[in-house]
Amino acid sequence: MDVAAAIVNKLEIIRFDPERIFNWAIKNNLPGIDDDSSEWRRTDTGGAVHYLNTYMDVMRGNILRMQGPFVNGQKAQVLTNEPRGSIVGRYEQRGGRIYLAQAPFREWLAGRQINYRQLVRALVDAKIVISRSNYITLGAGTDLPGGQVTCLEINGEHVAIKGTVDNVPENVIHMAR
Repeated sequence: MDVAAAIVNKLEIIRFDPERIFNWAIKNNLPGIDDDSSEWRRTDTGGAVHYLNTYMDVMRGNILRMQGPFVNGQKAQVLTNEPRGSIVGRYEQRGGRIYLAQAPFREWLAGRQINYRQLVRALVDAKIVISRSNYITLGAGTDLPGGQVTCLEINGEHVAIKGTVDNVPENVIHMAR
């Protein structure tokens, strides 16, 4: 937007002030503007927890279930089940951490017309999301290839989601000790 402003102002086509337009958009709470007065912020965290749990349930075959965090020098753990698709998350039983890749979660929420930022903010406020942005290698400690991806770090011990990860059926990828 800054480049467009510079061009139209330089050519004297029209006076274009991006800051004025941005402030107007915030004041009028246009869709997609992420401010604290939106409808989502006035609701409880129940909706956010519902969508998080539903996503983890739908994607359970693509979430690695590990005994604990990967430690450098540790031998690769053997997969007992292969992922059904791209790995979208990692659950570490020891420590109770869940890491969900942001991109697939955002895409899934967008398909349901749910604002990712507002949902994550509600989960942070409820102390379910510990970190909004960690770079994690989801397949670390396995023979699965992959690089670091931006992930949400989730407290898997939180009462609102504990049952979701504790009662994962056998079709989830389990890692041997």
